[in-house]
Amino acid sequence: MRPSEPAASGHVSLVGLRLAARTLGLRYWLAAFGVIAWLVDLRNQLVDIPLDLMADGLSYAAGGRHLLAGEAIYAPFQLAGPYGLGAAALGQGFVYPPTAALLFVPLAPLDTAGLLVVFGAAWALFGLLTYRLGVRSGLGPKWAAALAVVVAFSGPAINGAVSGNANLILADALLASWLWPGSAGVLAVLGGAIKIFPVAGLIWTLRKGRSLVLPVALGVGIIVAATIVVGIPGWRDFITTFEHGRTSSGYFLSSPAEALGPLIGPIAGYGLALAAALGAWRVRNEAVAFALLGWAMILPAPDWYSHYLVVPLASMLPWIVGKLVLAAPIRGQWSGLSRARLSRRRPNSAEIENSPTA
Repeated sequence: MRPSEPAASGHVSLVGLRLAARTLGLRYWLAAFGVIAWLVDLRNQLVDIPLDLMADGLSYAAGGRHLLAGEAIYAPFQLAGPYGLGAAALGQGFVYPPTAALLFVPLAPLDTAGLLVVFGAAWALFGLLTYRLGVRSGLGPKWAAALAVVVAFSGPAINGAVSGNANLILADALLASWLWPGSAGVLAVLGGAIKIFPVAGLIWTLRKGRSLVLPVALGVGIIVAATIVVGIPGWRDFITTFEHGRTSSGYFLSSPAEALGPLIGPIAGYGLALAAALGAWRVRNEAVAFALLGWAMILPAPDWYSHYLVVPLASMLPWIVGKLVLAAPIRGQWSGLSRARLSRRRPNSAEIENSPTA
């Protein structure tokens, strides 16, 4: 096509815009829906701050105090019969294994203000790690900073920081595992000691060809230390507490276990988690595999709150950043053509040859 013909060049631009509209239309609608959902969830988490303030962090601190004092970690109502998981919040109970109580001992002396500092630091670290991932993947500093702000001020991240939930720390660990794969095994074991399912992160250690000797030794050491403190009865109490727990989340997005009921739900949740874990091991594309790893860590959960989604959000960031980096040259080409059209000059031959419709 000859650039010296105004009508022809205008036709190219018009056809290209129509093709782009048809191709990207669905993506734009999905993006608009995502933005609306993001804003609604963020608004809900901000409104619920007084209700959620350190709801989980206070329970972590209480578990550490009970362990130090040689007291029972789990509340009597948790051992007596079925209970809503939300009833254990605000220090009223403890729903994690004895290994978690051992790791939470440093939180034992902290009140709400002290816990806010700890989880505020975890929230800030989440933003910094997101920025680091963006810059290292090829985003410019401004784009990486914008991504970090959007991610840090999302509903899941805000809810994790306000409620003081360990999922925010697990999200930090996931980003660190991507940035520094040598740390993945140790971080997976520490996460597994708290919430069990994050031990799936060991898949990343194996995928990267790293040794499991140190992570396994660390995990065994934590289990032995916790057992020395609480004894076998402490582990029996945890199993009883786990069996008695019932979903109490009103979050608009339900976990498979919550959505499908007590009979089919757990089977579906664990089955999907296993499939995601296998994908994390077998899928060739590393960014996609890492995204599946994050979903494997939350799919077995009996219920979801907003902070649960910060885990797959962190694991999907390498894939998201990769898409942004790939889209940058295309944005540049289209912006060049748009500026040419607005300035009423004909595009040159290089612009036409590089345009998506050439």
